[in-house]
Amino acid sequence: PIAAFGSSIFPIFYNHWMLFMYVNDHWYSLFPVQLLFTVTDNVALVLRFCDVLPEVRLAIHSCHLLFLLVVESEALKYIGFIIDDSVGLAYALWYHPASQAGQAYLRVPPEVLGRSEPADADAEDV
Repeated sequence: PIAAFGSSIFPIFYNHWMLFMYVNDHWYSLFPVQLLFTVTDNVALVLRFCDVLPEVRLAIHSCHLLFLLVVESEALKYIGFIIDDSVGLAYALWYHPASQAGQAYLRVPPEVLGRSEPADADAEDV
C-alpha cells in the first residue's frame, strides 16, 4: 500500500501544477485533456486509499497506460506516470485486503464470467 501511494505523489502534483500552468499561460486547448487525467488520477488515488472498486481503478490505469504507450511519442519522458499506473494496475489486480482474505476481490458480474447466480432460497414462486 505504501508503494502504491508513494508512486502517486509525482503524478498528482504534476497534474495539478499543469492545470494551473495551462490556465496561467492561456493554453486552453490543452486544458480538457489535462483535466481528464487530473480527475481520473485523483479518483484512482481516492479509490486506492479507500481500498474500494478495484475494477474502476483497473480501467483507469489501463487507459492511462494505453495512452502513454500508444499515443505519446516519447513515453519514457513520462516514466513517473508509467510507474504509477503500473503499480496501480498491479495493486488493483493482486492486492487483497486482510478483511477480504479468501474472497474474490474483483467484483465481476457472474454473467460476464459465464456463470449464473445461485437461486435465492427465500424467493417465492409467483
